[in-house]
Amino acid sequence: MAIFFRENVGNSMDIFHSLYILANEEQFTKKIINDDKSISSAFLKFINYAKNNCSKDLESIQFFFKEHFDKRHSFTLYYLLVDRVLHEEVESIEDILDGISGDDKELFSIIAERLMEYIKRYSKGIDLETKELNKDSLVELLEGYGLPSEAKWNIYLMLSKPSEYVDRFIALVRNYLPIYKKIINKFSDKKKKFNEVVQKEVKSHGIDYIKSMELFEEPETYDNIYISTITFFYGNVVYDIKDNNLYLYLGIKYKEALDSYRGKNRRDHTINLMKAMGDGSRYEILSILNERDSYGQELAEAMNLSTATISHHMNLLHTLGLVTVEKIDNRMYYRLRKEALKKYIKDFSEDFNL
Repeated sequence: MAIFFRENVGNSMDIFHSLYILANEEQFTKKIINDDKSISSAFLKFINYAKNNCSKDLESIQFFFKEHFDKRHSFTLYYLLVDRVLHEEVESIEDILDGISGDDKELFSIIAERLMEYIKRYSKGIDLETKELNKDSLVELLEGYGLPSEAKWNIYLMLSKPSEYVDRFIALVRNYLPIYKKIINKFSDKKKKFNEVVQKEVKSHGIDYIKSMELFEEPETYDNIYISTITFFYGNVVYDIKDNNLYLYLGIKYKEALDSYRGKNRRDHTINLMKAMGDGSRYEILSILNERDSYGQELAEAMNLSTATISHHMNLLHTLGLVTVEKIDNRMYYRLRKEALKKYIKDFSEDFNL
């Protein structure tokens, strides 16, 4: 097992993340409004600047990057195009854009396969292996599946003319790049310093650096770990697991976010855990995970909540170190970290001499 730092991959992800923020401005603004003011104010200025300079492309940005929600599902169209190349080593964003181009037949097959992977992740009892990958069967499958109607219509349009929409996506990103470069320069020093810190940690501590995050069960069992840094989701740790490789995208303020959630000392951490488990839904999630490992859709169905709400709860529980994740058969399974609960009970008992 080896750990690799990939700076250029994170730089390319930043471009897509910034477009996602523009398409989902309201949700993003609500999220950062109470964050660290030294950085959140800069992002709010970015949103206003980008909106003013991307007015003619806002409809296309919405088409590809808007996140659609309904009772059980969320969906973002651009992942169908870039997912297959997101984890590859790249020199620049042009490597990704070149990698997603192709003719109608090739692109239809790629988009269809990504759709099937997405549906498998959230479906139960559907034999997708027998489905023939053609337009009619995919449209029929989408009609019977719980995607939001606007998302289904956008997918239908893309399946009808794959190369036309991919060309439209590539043109959108290229038109946006000059605007983006003016914005990202404001954060370049922060990211440069953060990159140096991460590279030093990887070199000095290796797998122990990953373990110290307390987010992943036995990270040493992965074949390789690839680390990139991201700017716009600055307080997050974004991850994916493919072919037994772990891909980590560390926000430039992720450590501060972890410290804020977990507390700077044992007392703060205990209080934060009590707050998390004081929420009825999160307590129920932990109770379910105590019985069995589960993936997001299972938890959503068991609790009659949307996957977006479950995701919100899991992000907090994951950040606090109460759950870890493991990918099995295209699904991210959550696992209760009983050792974390035992430590919480031990610390609580010691604090009150129980």
